[in-house]
Amino acid sequence: MAFDARRRIHRQEGLKAFDYIVVGDCTTLDGLAAPYDEENTAHIMKVEGMTPGTTILDFWFARGNSDLYTGKTVTMQEFQPPASAGLH
Repeated sequence: MAFDARRRIHRQEGLKAFDYIVVGDCTTLDGLAAPYDEENTAHIMKVEGMTPGTTILDFWFARGNSDLYTGKTVTMQEFQPPASAGLH
């Protein structure tokens, strides 16, 4: 990767990109072993690509608090705004 004057990273030809990384929880034996036995671990962090021109905030607002990989339904808690909201 190369940095420009504004400290942005630009993709270069010939670099290999991965869809996931193995991140073990070092407080457990399974977590410590995870990076060395990635075929048999549940300690995987997936990397989500973004389309060019999308910012991380755009991505988060469109998909925030959602399960992007397992397909399970996430029940969101909804809160009422405080009674004093907007009275400043």
